[in-house]
Amino acid sequence: MREANFASRATALTVPTLAAVAFMAAGSWAVAEQVTEITVVAPRGIARVDTTSAGIPIDSLWITHRVGYADLDLSDPANIKELDKRVKEAAEKGCQELDRVYPDTVYPSFDSARTCVKIAVGNAMSQVDAAVAASQKK
Repeated sequence: MREANFASRATALTVPTLAAVAFMAAGSWAVAEQVTEITVVAPRGIARVDTTSAGIPIDSLWITHRVGYADLDLSDPANIKELDKRVKEAAEKGCQELDRVYPDTVYPSFDSARTCVKIAVGNAMSQVDAAVAASQKK
């Protein structure tokens, strides 16, 4: 596992482990209250290039960014658009960082940068929807 020198974290895990992490994250989101950030995960499927110390193949990499929205009133449609914009920018940044930290020449990817952004934004939108719904219950 390799960690980049910036605020986000680069992680390499197997697909089954990734599914377990996603399941746990979804459960913790439902329990959390007063969360004022969205977690944007930029994914990248790669050809098997390495294994863990236990011999498990590494076939997935991602970089995570947190997007704050404490400054936004999500009952206002303009602020919802601003949050959507922030999520997309975080996804683009994460995918660009993946390309820089894990270049295609060393870690051949199955995904394009465009696919990376689309998946990252799509996965984060459930968090955005939940935040908007919570703000409208107040």
